[in-house]
Amino acid sequence: MSDPDHRSQATAASFLAAEHLGADAAKIGLWFFAFPVGFMAGSFISGRIGANRSIEFMTILGGVVGVANAGCSPAGSILAASRWPRSSSRESSSA
Repeated sequence: MSDPDHRSQATAASFLAAEHLGADAAKIGLWFFAFPVGFMAGSFISGRIGANRSIEFMTILGGVVGVANAGCSPAGSILAASRWPRSSSRESSSA
């Protein structure tokens, strides 16, 4: 991801979490902490697997993980949205 893309994602994520989900600063900070931790864990795992496997295996594995992620993301989003407490500002405006 390029630098402007990362900035756009970071800006949009904090706005959406604060305004639409009613998240506090601690939750937003935890989510931003998860980005680099996930990147480091993925790089570590990729390095460990890649040292013993071929490029073809790594390419296929990356494709399988990507497809699995694309399949799981909508289900996880729906589950999270159904369990997320509604913010008071949204409830008061809809009443």
